[in-house]
Amino acid sequence: MTKTKDENPLFKHNPFKTNDGLPKSKRGPRSQVLNLDNPATIELVANAAITKGLDYEEAIRAIAPKDTPPVLIADVAERAEQHPKIREAIERGLKARGLDEDSKDEFVRQMWSWLRSADKELMQTAARILGRGFISEKLTVEKPAALPIEGFAEGIARLTGESAKEADPEEESTPAKETVQ
Repeated sequence: MTKTKDENPLFKHNPFKTNDGLPKSKRGPRSQVLNLDNPATIELVANAAITKGLDYEEAIRAIAPKDTPPVLIADVAERAEQHPKIREAIERGLKARGLDEDSKDEFVRQMWSWLRSADKELMQTAARILGRGFISEKLTVEKPAALPIEGFAEGIARLTGESAKEADPEEESTPAKETVQ
C-alpha cells in the first residue's frame, strides 16, 4: 500500500525533489526527481528494495508519493538499480539480515555439520533441509515402455483354458509420464 508523505513514518523529508536544478520551462515532464546523492535516500531505497525482494519498481512505488507517474517510477527504478551506492547499501542490509553469500555458505556448513552429528534429531532436520535444497520437490519419472512377451497370450490361454483372443485384450503400451511426490 502506497502511503502519502504525511502517513509514511519513513519520510522525515520527501526524498523526491520538486526542482532538479533546471528552469521550470526546461524541466519537461519530470516534475520530481529522486535525490540519489542523499545518504538517507540511498538507505531508504536500499531498505525498500530489500523488503520488496529486490524489485526496484515496487520499492520506488512504495516510497514515492501516490501521484508519481508510472513512467517516472520506472525511470527512477532503473537509475536506482544501476547506482553503486545503493548496491553497497543493499549489500550492507542483506549482510545485517544474514542474507549475503557468506551467511548462506555458513548456513550450508552448519547443516552439513548437523548431518554428521550424533544427535539424531539434528541429523534428521539437516537431512530434510539439505534434501529440499538439493532435490526438487517433484520428480518426473517416465514409466518404462511395455515389454511384449511373445507367446504370452497363448501360454495364459493354455493355463486357464480360455481362447487366446480372450486372454489378450489388445492394450496400447505407450510410455506415460507420472509425477512422484
